[in-house]
Amino acid sequence: MEQNKDIKALFILSFLFLLFKIISIYFSKLGLHGDEAQYWVWSNNVAMGYFSKPPLIAYVINFFTSIFGEAIYTLKYISVVFYLGTSFIVYVLSRMMFNERIAVLSGLTFFLLPGVSFSSFIISTDVLLLFFWTLSLYLFLKNNDMPSILLSFILGVSLGLGFLAKYAMLYFFLCSCIYIIFDRIFSKIFFENIKYNLFTFIVFLLIVSPNIFWNISNGWITFLHTYDNASLDKISLNYINFFEFLFAQIFIFGPIIFVFFLLYLKKFISLEGRILFFSCYSVPILVIIIIESFLVRAHGNWAAVSYVGLTILMVFFLENHKFKIILFNNLFSLFVGFLLFFLIVGDYKIRVFEQLRGYNSFSNSVLEESKNNNIQNIVVEDRMVYSLLSYYLRNNNLNFYTPKTSSNIVSNHFQIKNGLPDNFSKNFIYIGLDSHLDYLKTDYEKKLINKVDINKVKKNVNIQKRSDTEYRVFLGPYKDIKSLQKGFNSINILQFENIEIIKK
Repeated sequence: MEQNKDIKALFILSFLFLLFKIISIYFSKLGLHGDEAQYWVWSNNVAMGYFSKPPLIAYVINFFTSIFGEAIYTLKYISVVFYLGTSFIVYVLSRMMFNERIAVLSGLTFFLLPGVSFSSFIISTDVLLLFFWTLSLYLFLKNNDMPSILLSFILGVSLGLGFLAKYAMLYFFLCSCIYIIFDRIFSKIFFENIKYNLFTFIVFLLIVSPNIFWNISNGWITFLHTYDNASLDKISLNYINFFEFLFAQIFIFGPIIFVFFLLYLKKFISLEGRILFFSCYSVPILVIIIIESFLVRAHGNWAAVSYVGLTILMVFFLENHKFKIILFNNLFSLFVGFLLFFLIVGDYKIRVFEQLRGYNSFSNSVLEESKNNNIQNIVVEDRMVYSLLSYYLRNNNLNFYTPKTSSNIVSNHFQIKNGLPDNFSKNFIYIGLDSHLDYLKTDYEKKLINKVDINKVKKNVNIQKRSDTEYRVFLGPYKDIKSLQKGFNSINILQFENIEIIKK
């Protein structure tokens, strides 16, 4: 009885945390992250594929913003909604496999994971992936227990949408194969229902086919980017990457449950049906990403789809004899979550937060320059800055472009749709970071304005200091982009951390 009271109290605290999360996001003064802004830009030009990601996130954002508007909190609420949905499905899935008590604890534990709390503030592809991964787990079991055409169809749609959220959904098919091989009872059931499972796969192919065709017509650009992002062509032993990945998992799960996960590793290797199921849909993914972290690199979120199975199993292992550990872990996670969103709603001078706040004022500066000089064309080198300026200046009738690389190798989606034409001859504002400016050649290491020798710079260049790390460089006039490139090449002594170049 006492434990049931503790669970009710934890549920109430989690509900209060949800309300606090919603309020914090609404009143937060923090702006969008560059990736969030990029997805928003995509949502205004929906397609069946994009340079770096599949298209589902653009469609989801388009749907929500068309109903609730384009405010920053609207975009971030998408994550909250989908994580709530995922937590509920974790509950339903756990109840089907275990019991009500474990189900409630599993749903709450997943909802309170520090990684989930942090990710709730950011709209990302992982948010959608985890929802459809968890839904597919439930439907996969349900459809093989009570097969039907309708369930098979819904499962195929869920798998397809998961793939369109993030290609990591392909792990589901690998994990399913492993589970079918090791669980002989389920294997028999699976092949007895083979016509339903084949129908599911056909539906999956139909759902993903537009994205496949888009990639074919665009030189498999998304798949090639995914391959490059994994750095599979740069294999070498790197223990630092491994420990970085390991540290990320500690943050995602929280140190308490992570320690017990390491202590209970042997329990994951079990032929007991329920344990085997969740192990097959978590451990193989972890093993693959760990190997990848040793050989190339691996971001902490790359193992995201393993979190569902790991969370449910850890609750199952601890619930019977170490209930207080689960309770203490979730209370600790609650504290971390409340602290995070307390910082988010506050106006604290934290570097990361200041960067998120800064682009609104930077956008206003660009807008002012645009109006003062009657310029409607903005050329931005960096995709993040491009996306953020596009969002903050969305209602000002400005045209955004990005330069193409000299080798014509596409490095972001905007170069496909909004690449600067070679014969572009209109006045424009050029904005970029010195580390990303292809046209700007640098020879000196000093970044301070007082180190710049004005006499060595072309006479038609005017340099103004805006802050300790931000400078405005006026160039021109130039007739076309080729002349601008020559102008950049002639300025060989400028190297700043943040450069705004404006053509007069």
